[in-house]
Amino acid sequence: MASNGNSRIRVLCADSARARFFSTATPSSPLEEREVLVNPEARQPEQDLITDQAGRTFSSRFGPGRGTMGGEGEAREHDIEIFAHRIAQRLNELRVRDEMRVLILVAPPAFLGLLRKSLDEHVLAMVTLTLDKDLSQLRGDELRSRLPQRLA
Repeated sequence: MASNGNSRIRVLCADSARARFFSTATPSSPLEEREVLVNPEARQPEQDLITDQAGRTFSSRFGPGRGTMGGEGEAREHDIEIFAHRIAQRLNELRVRDEMRVLILVAPPAFLGLLRKSLDEHVLAMVTLTLDKDLSQLRGDELRSRLPQRLA
């Protein structure tokens, strides 16, 4: 995408399984979906994410015998954190290539928190609006109707 004034407003609409990158030509134009990143592990049953049994320990903190380390939800949480970092890296690439000047984040509250923690300070400075809602299943025109009339 060429570095022109038309596509520097970006909207990221994401959840733990999919991130959709939109751009708009002007602050009041419709959204155009540009790219999708997926995290297929987020939709897999937990047992499919765990390849071995949890680690074992002989620590006396667990009393006599062995104890189990780690919980079943940890594999899923780790995959979701990795996905948030992957999204953050992509947003930083857009910033470095001067393809983004304004960023709007739309994600469910928990994932939005992970995403914000993963973002580079320069990308965070571009965020003008955050919506802590799960709108990831909406079409571009439906998503646009949920955003302010002017995006920048």
